[in-house]
Amino acid sequence: MYVGSSSKLARRLIGYFNNNHKDTGKLIPLIKKEGVGAFKLQVIPLTESYQVNQELCLEQYFLLQSKFNLNTLRVVNDYSGARAIPLYMYTKDLSELIYSSNIQEDFIFKLKVHHSIFSNSLKTGAVYLGKYVFTDKPIIGAKESNMSETDINFMLDKDRSEIQKSNSRKVIIKGIEGNKETMLFDSISSCIAFLNNFAPSNKTTLRRHIESGKPYNGYLCQWDNITNVTRSIIDKSIEIQVTHVPSDSKAIYPSFRKAALSFAPDFITTGQTLKAFAENGKLFKGEFKISILKDKQ
Repeated sequence: MYVGSSSKLARRLIGYFNNNHKDTGKLIPLIKKEGVGAFKLQVIPLTESYQVNQELCLEQYFLLQSKFNLNTLRVVNDYSGARAIPLYMYTKDLSELIYSSNIQEDFIFKLKVHHSIFSNSLKTGAVYLGKYVFTDKPIIGAKESNMSETDINFMLDKDRSEIQKSNSRKVIIKGIEGNKETMLFDSISSCIAFLNNFAPSNKTTLRRHIESGKPYNGYLCQWDNITNVTRSIIDKSIEIQVTHVPSDSKAIYPSFRKAALSFAPDFITTGQTLKAFAENGKLFKGEFKISILKDKQ
């Protein structure tokens, strides 16, 4: 018998059925040897008079019984699942706690903050959007914000919009090798969205090619210093919604590529792969629904 805990129970169970968990401990090798069909699963819903962390008390009670002989650890974690890692978002001066969670995925799926952003902030102290920093420990003396998740998302979206406007700079591109059309983009982001239709592109590489004058994905690119160009192109990028089906958590991204990056480091995938899942309606990794919301016209 075995008793365990997971903050992503569906993912854990799917791993048992698909036989893709690491071959560690006593339970996984036995499942791989005997097959899932040799086991029975018992579920105990805690629905009446529930108290916080009540499930941990029940887990510890089971672990004290010798019949649970497939567990190598006999003491529960402070929070369910090894993926429970605390994270805090403060104002830049560390005077106010904006948001915190014991599961870092909450920042990704609830606040739409890419993991690389808070990981970099933890390592280097980098400031997010010029206003916020992330820590893995609480700051003594900081006051706690009473903002709801909806209010925080509205605030962050506004901050992102202001940063984007301040960094906006028009880009002109001209086709080569027979395609001589000249196009004007209102921002480097809209230019990247267009170039992604031909090959994977990113802002850093495009800026480097603009400065060097070298062609990029079949186009000569430069900053706009003139007003008379052939036409202004509409940004036809799309919004991608990623829904974690077991928890009904949702996150929206401006492209398939951005959505793909949000799964790292847990899953390494590509925009094209997510596009295929969006088109065929199947769940990515058995638990993520990929949806195309609308065209940005």
